[in-house]
Parts: sequence; structure tokens; C-alpha cells
Amino acid sequence: MTRKADLQIQNEAYVMQVYSLFSFLFLVGYTSLVFAQGNIIIDEKFDDWDTSLPTYTDGLDTPNGIDLIEMQASNDAEYLYVKFTIDEDVALGNMLVDHTIWLSIDADNNPSTGFAEQSGYGTELSINFNGHFGLYNVPNPDVQVTLGEMGLQMAPTVTSSTFEVAIPRDLRLDGVNDLFSTNTIRLVIHEDQGNDRMPNIGEIFFYTFDNTPVDPKTYMDLAKEDPSHLRAVAYNVLRDDAWEPAGLPSTERIIKALDGDIFCFQESYQTTIQAAKSYLDTWLPLNNGNGWYAYKDGGGRLTCSKWPITTTWDLNRKVALLIDLPASYPKDLLIINGHLSCCNNNISRQEQVDEFAAFVLDAKTAGGTISLPDSTPIIFLGDMNLVGFSQQLETIITGNIQDEATYGQRGPLDWDGSDLMDVRPLHLDSQLVFTWRDLQGDGFPPGRLDFLFYTDAVMDQMKAFILQTTRMPASLLAQYQLQSNDTEISDHLPLVVDYAFKSTVPTSQDEKIDVDIQLYPNPSGGVLFIETKKEIEHVLVRDMLGRKVMNAPTHNHRLDLAGLAAGIYVVEIKVKGRRAPFISNIQVE
Repeated sequence: MTRKADLQIQNEAYVMQVYSLFSFLFLVGYTSLVFAQGNIIIDEKFDDWDTSLPTYTDGLDTPNGIDLIEMQASNDAEYLYVKFTIDEDVALGNMLVDHTIWLSIDADNNPSTGFAEQSGYGTELSINFNGHFGLYNVPNPDVQVTLGEMGLQMAPTVTSSTFEVAIPRDLRLDGVNDLFSTNTIRLVIHEDQGNDRMPNIGEIFFYTFDNTPVDPKTYMDLAKEDPSHLRAVAYNVLRDDAWEPAGLPSTERIIKALDGDIFCFQESYQTTIQAAKSYLDTWLPLNNGNGWYAYKDGGGRLTCSKWPITTTWDLNRKVALLIDLPASYPKDLLIINGHLSCCNNNISRQEQVDEFAAFVLDAKTAGGTISLPDSTPIIFLGDMNLVGFSQQLETIITGNIQDEATYGQRGPLDWDGSDLMDVRPLHLDSQLVFTWRDLQGDGFPPGRLDFLFYTDAVMDQMKAFILQTTRMPASLLAQYQLQSNDTEISDHLPLVVDYAFKSTVPTSQDEKIDVDIQLYPNPSGGVLFIETKKEIEHVLVRDMLGRKVMNAPTHNHRLDLAGLAAGIYVVEIKVKGRRAPFISNIQVE
């Protein structure tokens, strides 16, 4: 018997022991509790994937295309989570980079049932990410279902070499049979064009659901934590559907429940400024002698504010507005309501974000189109349609303008010389971050299309959440006089963030004081040591193409670089008390 076969038998024996233990736990009455293994959130960050989770690392191979590198699995009471890494950036859900990546699941841990995907696997569900469909084999073979019908979640929507996926555990795609009929499953990822598989043929990657009892989940309350916080809301209303007679009752309930200070709507094409102001004056009346202030540009971007809008700038698929805040706030506010080009319009979207970065850089500098007082808070929010190259997201955050000949020199966008902050609000039950889901039946999975960025040098993010009434408990719906289907009037969900303004702003020079980070040895043939008196928050290593090759644990002062190919790499170190990361090149020999 080979060592590999012996290991497989040992794994199967261990799985059956664990399965028997969980079966016993169910029998003694734990089934009424909520279960969870880890706190996995499909949010594009990946730092919640602990190295202790079940992991398969692919051996050295040379496929004819994309190389599969690693996958992990986890679960909670609602979802099976799978994370995987490949050797190049692709857009998982479209054809920006050609690929045929599948995730196949032997959901009953029985290789003799389902589709014979490879030795040791009889898969009940195979998911084609690029094709937006799955092949379901219970009870009939190759029944095609869309990713939307599966309720599948995946991130990011932009190009990446790492992806995370969530699949509901209660799937009954035929309406009768449970997909996950046992507590142990087998997972395989395959890329058919390059003929790479993970695990390789002859190996098996088992995963056993962890059903450890935990407390029932809690839901975030909708109200501000402090009345002085400024609440901004971004909401795409789906071609005026929220303003149509059939949608108005739901819109009224949503607006009242959120009680925002500034609402930035997208796709309000036909709704007039006067109509929107009339609605808000009725739903959220103000005692200021004027009521709500509103502005709408030619692209359907409608902004409603409790406070006067003193100046506006109509930009390419964006509108910038200067809000005259009360004296209780240290500065006025520049808010930019955006609705960037959709779908495969990568060139147009990059032009639009280049223009955004140039506008903010101009606003921070005396002269030009706009000159803001130093440390004026800036918010950029709306439907960004970021479904293409990740460079567009990077430009918004870092100010890394691509067309400098047209839009001027790139530069950091926050007042202290650091990046803008990308808010990633969660749904009220703190599990999911998607803001759009397919209501038209096109098959696309839910995704994070709506964003909110801000200058965190001068503002602190407080409460932040995504409102989806279909996920809210009856008690919370009743508390805010909402109905379960209210947010079904649009395929986008309202994005809500509260802010507190800082009274003082650190400068980049202040933050550089007493950081004193040293890396040695450099060049390094194996271990790189980080010497600093500051508390390390995270360490990131990128190759010269900007791809992440290592995301080190928090507080790590020792990096094992032995697995990296020889060459130059960029090390980013975030320490406590310094807003911008320390960046240095190191050479691996």
C-alpha cells in the first residue's frame, strides 16, 4: 500500500469518528442552537482566514494556463466558505482574463454518486464561475442552475488572484433534496483550460462541518450611536422604481427608518428635485425654514441634504457638492455622488476614477478648479460598478492616476498623505457585505457594487451597515415600521455610514516620528526580521507587479521568505500610530 493511499484511509477514518461525534451532539438536543466555526465574511480582505483552518496547498506543477495554488474551507450555521488562490489576476465572474475555473462539491462524501469528476469524487454540484451557472446532480444529472438561484456569494468583483466563496448549507435546488446530506464533504477546484486540479488526481480534500454551539446571532440597531454623528446614505433606486407609485410606500419606510442627514441616490432619472424635496419634507420634516436641500445632475444622481448645498461641480458620471454644515462641525463637507460606467466599460471607468483623483488633488491645492480649506472632510459614495480591473479601485483609494498626461500627477488623496478609507459595511446580522443582488434573473451572484470612501485623517467612521429588510427579524422590522420586502424595490441595497469629525488632524510628518523600522538581512535568503518598537498591525509582501504573495499574521516580527522565488519584493508594514504603511524593497536570493 502506498503512503498516499494509507493517508487517505486514515483521513477517512478520522472523518467518520468526527461525524459520529457530531451525530451524537445532534441527538442530545443541540439542534435548536445557532452554530459557527469561524467569523468568515465575504469582504475581499481575507484576513479572517486563519492558518489553522483546513488547507490544501497544491504541489509544484506546470499547467498550460492558470496555476491553482491553495484552498481553504470553513463554515458557520448558514454557509460553507471556500477560499482559493491562483497564480495570476482574473475577474472570477467575467471574461476580462479567459479562464474556466470550477468548484465541484462531493456533498454526500460518496464518490459513487453524482458526477464522476475525478478519482475519489462523485460531485453533486459543480460551479462554473465564469459561466454563472452550476450543474446540479441531485437526483437527476446536469440540471443547470444559476449562481443567483444558489444564493452563492463571492468576492472580490474586481480582478484578483485570491477569491472567497460562500454557499448556503440549506440548499435544496430541486426543492426536495438537501445538497449537503452528510456532515463531511469533498472539495475540488479545477481549471479546465490549463488542466490544473486542486487537489491533484489521486488525492482528496475532505471538509467536515464544525457545528460547535454558539450564542444566537444578534442584529445591529439602525439608530445613530450619537445624534451629533453625520449620517450619509448611498442608494441606487433602479431607474426611479423607488419613486414610482408602487415603490413609494417602501421608499418612505426606508427613508424614515434610516433617518439620514445626506442621501445620495443614483438612477433617479425622471424624479425631479422638487418631487424629491417634497417627499423628504413630508417624511423627515426639518424646522429650518427651508426644508431639505436637493441637487440633481444630468445623469440621475440626486443628492438631498439637511443643510445648504453651496457649490456643485458636475463631473464625468459624478457630481461633487459642498455642504454648508452647522457651526457645531469643525469644517464643511465635500461629498461626491458617483455612478460609474457599468459592466465591461473598463476604459471609461478608469477615466472616471482618474478624474475623481485629480479633482480631489486639485481641491487640496490652492488654485485650480476648486480650493478647499485645509482638512475639509471628503466622502465619495455611490454605485461604483467595480466589476473589472482592480486598478480602478486602487486609483480611488490611493490616487494612483493612470493617465497622468490628461489628469495630472498622481498623489495621495487624504490630508495626511495617506490613502482614502474604503468602508466595508456589513449587513445588520454582521455576516455579508454584498450591496447588489440579481432581481432580473440574469444569473449573476450578489456582489459589492456600492462603495463609500472617505478621508479618515479628519473623520472617524462610527456605525456602518447595509439594509436588507428580507434578512431582518420581525421584531426589528416592527421597531422601525418596516416590511420584509421593502428593500426589494431595487436590486441595490442602501449603504449607511455615520461619521464623527476629528478636531485635530495629524500630518504625515507627525506620523513618521519615532517609527524607526529596520528590515534585515537585505538581501535575504530565507528569514527576514522586522525590528521596531511600535506595535505591528499587519505585514504585506507584494511582487513587482503588485500582486500579494504573503499576508503575515498580526504582530509578526519574523517573515519566512524561503518559499519565494528570487527577485525584488515590496514589504508594507502597518504599525500602530502611523496612518500610512512603512514601505521598503527587499531582495530575495
